[in-house]
Amino acid sequence: MLTEKDIEDLRKEIEEATRPMYLFDADGDGLSAFLQIYNVVKDGKGISIKKNFDFDEKFLETINEFQPDKIFILDIPRIDEDFLRKIKFKIVWVDHHEPIDFKLSNLKYFNPTKNDKSLYYPTSAICYDSLKKDLWLAVVGCIYDGYIPKYLSEFSEKYPEILYDSKISMLEIKYDSKLGDLVQIFEFLLKGKSADYKKNINILTRIQSPDEIIEQKTPAAKFLHKYYKKIKKDYDQLLTRASKARSEDGILAFIYPHDNYSFTSEIANRLAYYHPDDIVIVGREKAGQIFMSIRSYKYDLRELLKIVFSKIEGYGGGHIAAVGASVNKELYKDFLELIKSNLNLVEIKNKNS
Repeated sequence: MLTEKDIEDLRKEIEEATRPMYLFDADGDGLSAFLQIYNVVKDGKGISIKKNFDFDEKFLETINEFQPDKIFILDIPRIDEDFLRKIKFKIVWVDHHEPIDFKLSNLKYFNPTKNDKSLYYPTSAICYDSLKKDLWLAVVGCIYDGYIPKYLSEFSEKYPEILYDSKISMLEIKYDSKLGDLVQIFEFLLKGKSADYKKNINILTRIQSPDEIIEQKTPAAKFLHKYYKKIKKDYDQLLTRASKARSEDGILAFIYPHDNYSFTSEIANRLAYYHPDDIVIVGREKAGQIFMSIRSYKYDLRELLKIVFSKIEGYGGGHIAAVGASVNKELYKDFLELIKSNLNLVEIKNKNS
């Protein structure tokens, strides 16, 4: 966790913001962090950062045109240091991935892994520690990222119809509770065309409680739920296909062609639930590349990718049990062989610890 001083410094940075720009990872954790801060500041411009987002001169012009008093970077592991040097506004970076060590006078960096690299603590939890508001948003972000926060029982007591028992497992929460449904809603609202998910994000800033969405109590909530159901229809069809994949040598792989939406992360999570003893690889082929989400409860995937990409061209990273990766489709078979041949080097000896 952050030190008490860091928690207070982050709170001060948020409360003193007047016209910020928010750059947040386009997932449930990043979205939760953004919404928590936005609900305090009540102003600013939020931009969800997809995996292929281009931090280029055109985007620098967007920043300069907006003229923010500061920029919040949320749940984004890497941005090129040379790009950040061109930004003349104050930067407040909140993250929980492997720490960076940039020497920028206008940068304040908050990351609990600076003090403990083995720590896993989502960005949404860091924001909640500082703000102590929007319990439900913090819980959605944490559960999205596979982390059970200490205040989950408080959430369950406040919203028993959404989470009936705070002592059930993470997988039961995700796949057998309305809280899991809410997490999936957040995921799917970030999919689709830019104009659509930007509208969804804007509407989410006006949502006051989780039951408003679950029970569709307001026109705004009904709109979001309708959008979610449209995306979920495509997801369910793809999940049916993916569920027919079979494990081979402890690896369950499902590769599908470019489609309207990317569901690699969501499908990988669900298949890992069904096949906890396998390494699950779900990939989407696009423009000659295969973009993958990989899951495992038995191996350190982050270390595995470091080994693999020291021997083959490609890139990837993430967390111990959940990573993303990309290789040229011509190298995919080599990628799989390297995964198989190096598993003994990254086995988690005590996976229950």
